[in-house]
Amino acid sequence: MKKKTNISTICCLEIFGKNYNVELYHQKEDDPKEMRNILDNITMAMYLTKADNIKKMKDLIREIKCPYLIEVTTVKI
Repeated sequence: MKKKTNISTICCLEIFGKNYNVELYHQKEDDPKEMRNILDNITMAMYLTKADNIKKMKDLIREIKCPYLIEVTTVKI
């Protein structure tokens, strides 16, 4: 089980008019640029595969098999 740490990098994503936060939890010593690249790649994959709801996004994250814990939440505006 991947566990949460006290450091997270967040990306806000809009897909088909809905807003989401994609949050990547990582260790303090991890390179922030590398974490941002991982997050950018994951959000781009979500956009390209038209993952337009939380379930599709979580399924995509499982398929990618990222070593970091990633959470997706809906943003209410």
